[in-house]
Amino acid sequence: MREVYDDFHSFLQNNKPSDLKLVTDVFPNVAHALTTPAGLFNAYHSLFLPMQMPMSAYIGNPTSIDLYYKRLSSQWGIVTIPPEANVRQIGYNLINQQKFESAIEVFKHNIKLHPDSADAQYGLAYGYEMNGNLQAALKQANIALEVVDKEHPYFSFFVNAQARLRSEVAKPK
Repeated sequence: MREVYDDFHSFLQNNKPSDLKLVTDVFPNVAHALTTPAGLFNAYHSLFLPMQMPMSAYIGNPTSIDLYYKRLSSQWGIVTIPPEANVRQIGYNLINQQKFESAIEVFKHNIKLHPDSADAQYGLAYGYEMNGNLQAALKQANIALEVVDKEHPYFSFFVNAQARLRSEVAKPK
């Protein structure tokens, strides 16, 4: 059976179109009955993991996000815009690194890409809040509530965040 697989693999490698990326895996320590699930896992991993831009690809400005997804589009042969949640996650990672200004840039870029997304709008509110600009955070939370659908799973979170920010802004200094 292995000889047939190796012959088929060689044939595919030697006769594939130049722009086709062919990935094959051998699982020497996996029982024959489990090679299909193992192969499916690797296929999905290879195909869809790149959709989540790794932080290592972020080089300090939002243009690196666009470049990453432009390369991915070229590799896949379809236009792939940066997914809203993935860009927002980059911003959250920057917040966790205490890089607030960079995070705010990323959140703003996400809004440019996804202006009708309440999640993108609230990401920027969160960035402002973590950077200590409660007025800007409240303004952005208000915008998030203007675009959010009441059926959104985090609608009540947005409402509560707006109330909390209003309370913080109203506190005497």
